[in-house]
Amino acid sequence: MFAHTLCDRHETRLLIELAKQDPTLRYCRECKAMLPVDRFSQKNRRFYCLDHFRLLRRWHRTGTLEKHAVDFLRIKCLKDKKIFRQTCINLTINDVRQMVQTKFGESLDLSNIREWCIVPMNPMQVLSPCNALVVSAEHRKRLIDGWKDSYDESAYSAAVLKINVL
Repeated sequence: MFAHTLCDRHETRLLIELAKQDPTLRYCRECKAMLPVDRFSQKNRRFYCLDHFRLLRRWHRTGTLEKHAVDFLRIKCLKDKKIFRQTCINLTINDVRQMVQTKFGESLDLSNIREWCIVPMNPMQVLSPCNALVVSAEHRKRLIDGWKDSYDESAYSAAVLKINVL
């Protein structure tokens, strides 16, 4: 096992100890639970059970414009987490897809997806579906520049409300 943290709640040492106590269990990152070993691939030692591994593999095999758009937004969120000094983001691929579909419905032109971004409504909380907002790239730049200047939560929240009203 690795010597780094797997997720927010489980330290690798704890997982090693749990595996030593009960070698019939392994940790799935997506389920966030210890599962029986037979629910994992016998060939590869991965941190995803077979159900989630199949979903991930199916997602990686598709090369559609929608996949590229969702990946672009999610990667931008991962870069922004450093700016907001967050340890992780709790946005899955499906969460990003739902947010984009909710915002634009069927009228979304995915070729223009670079004009949109996902930012946290409250920068002090982890980016999650209930703390996320789809904004234009221009608004994102203004929000991040304002955040970098002052690190003032109330000023950031006021700017988010102003953008949300527009």
